[in-house]
Amino acid sequence: MTKTVYQQHGQHAVVLLHAYTSTPDDFTGLARELTKQGYTIYAPTLSGHGTDDPADIFKYDIEDWLEDGREALNFIRSEGYERISIFGLSLGGIVTTALAMENDDLASFGTFSSPVMINDHDDISGQFKQWFKAGKVELGYSQQEAEQEAAQAMDKLKQVMQHLNEFKADLIPAYKNYVGNVFVGQGAQDQLIDPEHAQQFVDELQQATVTFKWYEDGGHVITIGAVGRKLRDDVKEFLNNLG
Repeated sequence: MTKTVYQQHGQHAVVLLHAYTSTPDDFTGLARELTKQGYTIYAPTLSGHGTDDPADIFKYDIEDWLEDGREALNFIRSEGYERISIFGLSLGGIVTTALAMENDDLASFGTFSSPVMINDHDDISGQFKQWFKAGKVELGYSQQEAEQEAAQAMDKLKQVMQHLNEFKADLIPAYKNYVGNVFVGQGAQDQLIDPEHAQQFVDELQQATVTFKWYEDGGHVITIGAVGRKLRDDVKEFLNNLG
């Protein structure tokens, strides 16, 4: 299982933060393409992710993942990098946005399919339950046992989502004052979060220089497949245009 990706190729470092229940594998293609372009890549695994037991994810919350992001920035700075961009997919995008609000020296930041606003139409419960159950089966649980474990996990998931909304409620007022370069990418066919998050976010970024990319055929994970190839080109262009 991938833990941390660190590939040194140039003076501009790009930090990548993955999605909830996922790993840096979300960014395999993007990382490969950016290193070819001469960017240094650092992609850590968020706490509670990438382990054998899916229940490990409940040992941590948004404050822990934000601290993971801070540690990633501190590490890359300690390596001597001063020009830093940071991107995140889904949950990673929330962390990325929070980091940008407290670090005004970033070259840029970006979100991919990220629920950075508060929206009643988001629903990751089905996908999460399937992921949780599959993880328990891999640990040796019977189908029935895994189903029971997954059902119990749903109450914990609701608490995580509630806490996340409280975190975002405190974060959102800062958007309108952010001055910097921002990339926002969203798939129109996203079944886990409301795609309108992206436009709402762009509208809130009143003083930022925003590049907004809408992928008509994109689902939630827009970093892979045909849409992922288009995203890679768009991110490369965005970064290259920073000068």
